[in-house]
Amino acid sequence: MALYEWCLENNLTLNISKTREMIVDYRKRPVREHQPSHINGVKVERVSSFKFLGVNITEDFSWTLHTDTAIRKARQRLYFLRRLRKFGMNANITSNFYRCAIESLLTSCITVWYKSCSASSRKSLQRVVKTAEHITGTRLPAIQDIYLQRCLRKAHSIIKDHSHPAHQLALQTLQEPVCSDYKTTKQFLPPSHTTPQPQHLNPHNTVHRTHSEATLQLHKYSV
Repeated sequence: MALYEWCLENNLTLNISKTREMIVDYRKRPVREHQPSHINGVKVERVSSFKFLGVNITEDFSWTLHTDTAIRKARQRLYFLRRLRKFGMNANITSNFYRCAIESLLTSCITVWYKSCSASSRKSLQRVVKTAEHITGTRLPAIQDIYLQRCLRKAHSIIKDHSHPAHQLALQTLQEPVCSDYKTTKQFLPPSHTTPQPQHLNPHNTVHRTHSEATLQLHKYSV
């Protein structure tokens, strides 16, 4: 394989025992059986899912496996949150524990998978937050709000970094071309819970958004 040859040329050793192969095929008529891959004569194990940087990726990119795994671990950690409340810890301590041990688990790499996960998975994630709110007695950030804030923060950092490969793409997206309806407009920027849906469109039934308006919104969520 070209990868194995490249490693040899650059004095690198490829650990074949830890190498996995996953096939993603979205064709209407996928090949029933793919030929196995071999590296230096050793067959590479083929899997339907694997964990990469804490995110469970499946061959259909459904993200159900990742959300189910995160929810199961988060529910286990709710036990320790209940114990802290039973020991008489105040709301600040329990809220900090939730953010460090539970929220960080639920929102890890959220900008990668949350947009594509199912509605049932989103409801299950939010139920964990509601349970934690009941235990701590304080209001906690919703998963949707955290996702929106991190997307805007990432877009803001890309806009400021002129050397970023997606810099021009981010500018084009925020300039938002003329759309025929509000539903199409929402595909260009993440929906904001603080931005109301327009009640009346202009006579041509179009929606415009300037780059300065989008930048102001990015500064609002990057604070």
